[in-house]
Amino acid sequence: MAPFLVALTIPFSLLFAFVLMQGSNIPANLLSLGAIDFGIIVDSAIVLMEVILRRREHEPDAPLTEQAVHEAALEVARPKFFATLIVIAAYLPLFGLERVEKKLFTPMAFTVGYALIGGLLFALVAIPSLAFLIYRKPRKPWHNPIFEWLRWKYDALLLRVIARPWRSLAVGGAAILLAVGLGITVGREFLPYLDEGSLWLQVQLPPGISLAKAIDMAREVRQAVREFPEISSIISQVGRNDDGTDPWTPSHIEAAISLKPYREWGGDKQALIRRMDARLAAIQGLPPVSRNRLSTWLMTRFPARTANW
Repeated sequence: MAPFLVALTIPFSLLFAFVLMQGSNIPANLLSLGAIDFGIIVDSAIVLMEVILRRREHEPDAPLTEQAVHEAALEVARPKFFATLIVIAAYLPLFGLERVEKKLFTPMAFTVGYALIGGLLFALVAIPSLAFLIYRKPRKPWHNPIFEWLRWKYDALLLRVIARPWRSLAVGGAAILLAVGLGITVGREFLPYLDEGSLWLQVQLPPGISLAKAIDMAREVRQAVREFPEISSIISQVGRNDDGTDPWTPSHIEAAISLKPYREWGGDKQALIRRMDARLAAIQGLPPVSRNRLSTWLMTRFPARTANW
């Protein structure tokens, strides 16, 4: 029954988080819910349940009293409260982000904090009461033979490590030096560039252009892009959808460009983009202002890079 009681923490903490998310206008999507770790959420309940079970096994022939459960809850309340605060504090730097980083990571920080608080409340309030109702009667404890064998092995290993502490310190020191060395040599970026082998092209045509002319311009763009042997396919769209949720007009063209495998042409995407810039600049019909702004804008924060005219 102990695993079942611990598992009850998950739906309660998620319900608690959803209520607070509704109050703080945080939508439930992959950005807000994708980083929830159930292991962290149930950690407080596991620790409290372990303490209660130890008191139950200490006197298996005597009934479990309310005082014993109360003392068990008080024993872990303070350390688990501050441990949860430490975990939540680790997410505080995310609230100092701005622009795209803020939109990506602050919903996750809020949601994880709400879930941790909900899990802590359930562990300190509901777990003691439910555990008392289930384990108050005397019962003979059952010990898993596999865990007992693992415990014996662990005790033997622990004695050898304690007898020669410098070996453990040497291994730990080597791991720290290795981590520092890797941290110095590898690249560091908060939002690393993710390349999925594609391009996203946006072309802004003169305002007021007819839909038929915009379709012809999109055809010219596709033909120009297909001249490059590195291109696998291109799919373009003109204007916006019919439900009015897209702010674009017929003067806007978007195209998804798929590239051939990098091993077939070298994979120098920057050079390819520069050559595509020069080729697309030769298309007749682009306004002079757009021609003067034919510098490629690369959205390095997203899987597909974007050339914006």
